[in-house]
Amino acid sequence: ENLKYLELIYVGLEQLQAGMFECVPNLRDVQFSHNKIKRLPAGVFRSCSSVDSLRIDHNEISEIADDAFEGLVRLTWLVLSNNKISKLKRLHFKHVKNIDFLCVDHNCLEELDEDTFYEISEVQHIRINNNHIKTLPNNLLKNLDKLYELCLDYNKIKSIKPEVFNHAINLLSLSLEGNQLQEIHRDLFKSQKKISSLMLNNNQISKLHPDIFTELPNLNSIHLKYNQLTEIDEKLFRNNENIDKISLRGNKIKSVHPDAF
Repeated sequence: ENLKYLELIYVGLEQLQAGMFECVPNLRDVQFSHNKIKRLPAGVFRSCSSVDSLRIDHNEISEIADDAFEGLVRLTWLVLSNNKISKLKRLHFKHVKNIDFLCVDHNCLEELDEDTFYEISEVQHIRINNNHIKTLPNNLLKNLDKLYELCLDYNKIKSIKPEVFNHAINLLSLSLEGNQLQEIHRDLFKSQKKISSLMLNNNQISKLHPDIFTELPNLNSIHLKYNQLTEIDEKLFRNNENIDKISLRGNKIKSVHPDAF
């Protein structure tokens, strides 16, 4: 009953069964990384009310029951990266409203529902890198006004509607590296006045509107490496007095206005 840390890594575990945690009510940290788990059944964590960190990364999970995380009322850290998850639903998070950190990198997600993350209003960090997401719904970040970091690197996003990030008013770091963005709407960042780090490397951006960064007075670093930019407008960074790093390596820049920086 005194067990607080359980690590079952690289042991060939294939399934999690209901009731397996009933004799260890004081667990705080659970790790099932690098196994062969294929599904998360309903109620398997029902007696895990003390667990605050759960890692089930590097498995073969393709199915998550709606009540898979029932009982995890204190969970703040959830890592499901490197699995085969193709769908995340609002119901998956209805029992874990206190999540602070969510990582679903390297899965098979192709889309996200508008209300996928609505239940986890306390979340500060969301990482969905290396999936197959093509579009982002308008209200994806609704109810997430505590979100500080959002990473959507290496997906297949070609364009983003200007309203998508409006609800994330406290966002500090936004990363969209390695997508297929060709242009960015001038109003995409208008509600992110606190952003300090913006990562847009490895896209196909050929032009930036002169006002695109105007509403980002706290921008500290902007990364635009390996895009298709050909010029830097004199007004592009005119309101970014706190910026101390601009990375433009690997573009096709032919002209830079004398007053650009």
